[in-house]
Amino acid sequence: MLLCTWVAATLLVPVRILAGMSSGTGLGAFFGVSNIVLAVAPDDYFSLPSKMNPFLHSWSLGVEEQFYLVFPFLLWLALRRRRALPWGALAFVAAASLASLGLYARLSVEDPKLAFYLMPARFWELGSGVFLFLALPLWEERVRRLPSALAAVLWTAFILAVLFFLVRLPGTHLHIPALILPAGGAAGLIALSSARPTDLPARLLAGRGPVVVGLASYSIYLWHWPVLVTMRWTIGDEGLWKPLLAASLAAAFGTLSYLYVEQPVRRAFRSGALSIRRALLLGGFALAAAAAAAWLLLRFQPQLTLTTNFDKPPAVPRSACGGAYTLRDFAGGTERSWPPCRPGEAALFVIGDSHARVYDLLAATYASRTRRSLARYHHNSCEFPPFTMRRDALSQCRAFYDSVVKAVAGRARPGDIVFLPSLRLAAPRDPPIAPADREASRAEAARLLRPLAATGATIVLEAPKPRFESAPFMCVDWFNRSRPYCRAGFSVPRGTLLQARAQTLAEMRRLAGTLPRTLVWDPFPILCPADPCTAKRGGRWLFSDENHLVPEATLLLLPSFAAVVETAAGPSPPANHSRRRSSP
Repeated sequence: MLLCTWVAATLLVPVRILAGMSSGTGLGAFFGVSNIVLAVAPDDYFSLPSKMNPFLHSWSLGVEEQFYLVFPFLLWLALRRRRALPWGALAFVAAASLASLGLYARLSVEDPKLAFYLMPARFWELGSGVFLFLALPLWEERVRRLPSALAAVLWTAFILAVLFFLVRLPGTHLHIPALILPAGGAAGLIALSSARPTDLPARLLAGRGPVVVGLASYSIYLWHWPVLVTMRWTIGDEGLWKPLLAASLAAAFGTLSYLYVEQPVRRAFRSGALSIRRALLLGGFALAAAAAAAWLLLRFQPQLTLTTNFDKPPAVPRSACGGAYTLRDFAGGTERSWPPCRPGEAALFVIGDSHARVYDLLAATYASRTRRSLARYHHNSCEFPPFTMRRDALSQCRAFYDSVVKAVAGRARPGDIVFLPSLRLAAPRDPPIAPADREASRAEAARLLRPLAATGATIVLEAPKPRFESAPFMCVDWFNRSRPYCRAGFSVPRGTLLQARAQTLAEMRRLAGTLPRTLVWDPFPILCPADPCTAKRGGRWLFSDENHLVPEATLLLLPSFAAVVETAAGPSPPANHSRRRSSP
């Protein structure tokens, strides 16, 4: 499944997106650790939402595989003493499951991503099945003797508990105790079906149809998500017939996988043709070969892909003195620095969300021309300073905010430039930002800018750029341009965008007017000189998605940027050894 998905993704998923997945789910899935990588990796704004990641479903397989590294020891603990009821194992599994449930309850509030992905926080769900099996002598006979009326009530309650999970609002994160309902319902159905096989629900569940689906369910699960996501990257999954086609293809691939992959291995074990040692050797070799093949596909994807490559890395200039940049993690984001030619040279600082990274080419070109050192700080989805963020998002970005202000305020001096690009225009389909959220953003923006302005550096706020409803990189190839998502096209009436950004632009200008040496630079007239605004000009794409510029397109803005900042800040000052040295 992973190899077939890698081949499909190599051909059909854009280079930038697949490169982002490979750092986590894609390659991590071969080793059963994709859930761990997803849990600890920072959210990547350049990656599409999870519904577009064909490897995402491997997180649950990672949880199971890690559980099965622990389960044999639990089984040994349960069976090492020949007793009718292994009380020590029951106590251990119960305690571990309760501790896991407590961990999930805490993390679901403090860090839902860790609660969702990590096996220790999920152990209690699988542990409940282990406990159910170990405690079989305690409950089986009691459940068998339940009055029919009470059993009917329990059947109904457990079925409703499972259905609650299936029909809950899409995208909602279940917290304790809501998550106990489907897990408890599943355990209850297992117990009733085992102890009361003649009850009508048990007979229905044991029918040929459910049993056939159940036997092939693992293989169907393996294939359903890659099939669905591949459709989303090509023809889309809207309407009725496309989901039905995806379900049919997943069932077909799953059945083939069950018949020609799972069953031959099982038969080989049963017949003795495949020993444990040989299985480990062959399996390890197959795993290494498959992972190597996936890495090679990733390595050569730019040459193999059928997609239009908007993401060919630009040749980012070295510093004026030939120094290469350094890259390091920084408070949940990254810091990219070019060293100065001499201690004390003027500096250019760039701070923002994913749009700050897009400006690397412009910033490095300008810094090289003006012999400035350069440091770029970025954190995906953390607009800096915030004008259009909601309060819950502000709290998630505050550690980055405080760290970057401390770092830059400690280094910036008069004559330096602090450039602050970010996404500041909501998508047309997004709900409007509440007044309370706007007020919280304005207050946070003022708090962050004051220490930067106090350094005497020139602060340059980037005004909102155009934003489109369709992403070019998802809509320009022969196999995806017919998707309903792409019908909106790549043009928007100029007046619509001017109206959408008016309030934010006015707030930015008001705040800039209260701070020394702070200005608003507006690239909008250059990017949208006529009506309508378009993502493409003269046969050349300016935008790669709904709102991110193609890096080369930022060079169109360089003359305007240079004129504005040099008018405000003056030419780069000569080296002054009384200035603090800018460190890489």
